[in-house]
Amino acid sequence: MAISDVLVIGAGPFGLSISTHLRNRGVEHTIVGRPMNTWRNHMPLGLFLKSEPYGSVISAPARGYDVATYARLHRFDDYVDRVGPLSLDRFLGYADWFTEQLVPDIRDLTVTNVVPTGDGFKVEFAEEVPAFVRQVIVATGVLPYAHIPDELSGLPSDLMTHSAVHDRLDQFSGRRVAVVGAGQSALQTAALLHEAGADVQVIARREQIIWEEQVPLEIGLLDYIMRPPTKLCEGWGCAYYDSPDAFRLLPESFRVKKALSALGPKGAWWLRDRVEGVLEVLTGHQLRSAKPQGSGDRGRSRGLIQPAIQGWAGLDPCVSRTDQPAKRSRRRVPC
Repeated sequence: MAISDVLVIGAGPFGLSISTHLRNRGVEHTIVGRPMNTWRNHMPLGLFLKSEPYGSVISAPARGYDVATYARLHRFDDYVDRVGPLSLDRFLGYADWFTEQLVPDIRDLTVTNVVPTGDGFKVEFAEEVPAFVRQVIVATGVLPYAHIPDELSGLPSDLMTHSAVHDRLDQFSGRRVAVVGAGQSALQTAALLHEAGADVQVIARREQIIWEEQVPLEIGLLDYIMRPPTKLCEGWGCAYYDSPDAFRLLPESFRVKKALSALGPKGAWWLRDRVEGVLEVLTGHQLRSAKPQGSGDRGRSRGLIQPAIQGWAGLDPCVSRTDQPAKRSRRRVPC
């Protein structure tokens, strides 16, 4: 099997973007994976992206491959650049268009193992014979890092699941569900569950839910100076976060802190009305344990007895927690 010296593993937004930039620099490479698999099969129906539409783009070296261009070419008159939000369906349509235009040669292969060799890597596939490559770029996204807290790990899968395993939430209609977390994923999952007919309670460690402020509908010249918009967020701090060249000049301790906290955990401004005053939200509670009882769970959270717990947790980007085959070829990451 012919594989280039450079292999990109993953065909989600990061893998697609990396491929376009490599192609622009004349770097021959092979990209493998199923295009947008995580977004297509592990996101709930009815989801909206937290980022503003103008920021929900896949990076490309040339202009004209953003969501606005896609919407204009397909005559979507309802598209707005700011104060969206952008639906999952629209984002997937955009990603398919981006792929057709710029990354049409993705190979649908599953990498099962990556082993360092003297001058590169031996890469094994589920469908093909192994290949030897000089460089490997791992762009498998966040799905491998789905993390279940130890306090919930002993529960059976029919009582406790991670939000990433569900693309349809109507199966919970008529059930009492506890959503554990205070970030966008937990809050939007809770709202969608409620709208699908579930009786929902949100349980969060923090003392209050934090919501992002709505961005201005329109911005003028002074706004660009006082609060410059970037693809990540708006403000001068965001300008640093959005620029790799500038961000890497900051002290390492500051970079680590901002990488963990700059964008959350927070709820999107447009989600607030679907949660506050609508859902039961229990803040300031640390979940200590949960065990099956009767037809549901009994969870203990500082004295709280909670029937029928279903747990949604977050992501833990620690190499030791992933079963991805490339983990043995990467530098050790502290956890």
